[in-house]
Amino acid sequence: MLRALLEAAREAGERTAIVLGHPPYHPRFGFAPAASRFGILPPQPGPDEASWRCPWTVPYPPPGTVRHARAFGIG
Repeated sequence: MLRALLEAAREAGERTAIVLGHPPYHPRFGFAPAASRFGILPPQPGPDEASWRCPWTVPYPPPGTVRHARAFGIG
């Protein structure tokens, strides 16, 4: 399912994907450690090692705070 979602995001023109997840799991999908190293901050405090990015057309996403889509109902 994650591969299908990433492909749909690429096809929709998204330049990167940010996830919070389990460190041993996400690298197999092309995700690399992100968060503070790239100036990307989670909307809520959390462990830095659980924040991952998957870049496609830019080497690094711009720094800033991640915002969840309204559908998730998270501030």
